[in-house]
Amino acid sequence: MRDERGTSIEQLADAVRRTQAATLANSFVLREILRDLAGSGRNRHAYLADMFERIGARADRLPIATDADSAIVGDMFREELAKFFAEVARRPSAWVDRER
Repeated sequence: MRDERGTSIEQLADAVRRTQAATLANSFVLREILRDLAGSGRNRHAYLADMFERIGARADRLPIATDADSAIVGDMFREELAKFFAEVARRPSAWVDRER
């Protein structure tokens, strides 16, 4: 089945799968880097809270909420950011992830 632009549904599905795989890989790598950085400091939770605030503030300065779709993406971004940091805060190392 093809849409009016000639792109097949399977090509779209493949693009979604590739994006999902890349996002997962990046997420795993970033979690490990953030865990290492947070673990090397004196106050792990303060480091994570500060990093969360800096990234959130930077996102607030970007023009992601210029139209309705962008506003939805901005809200999703903030939700995913909060989930990401909450998970890193709960699990101090990858070994904990594997044990659960």
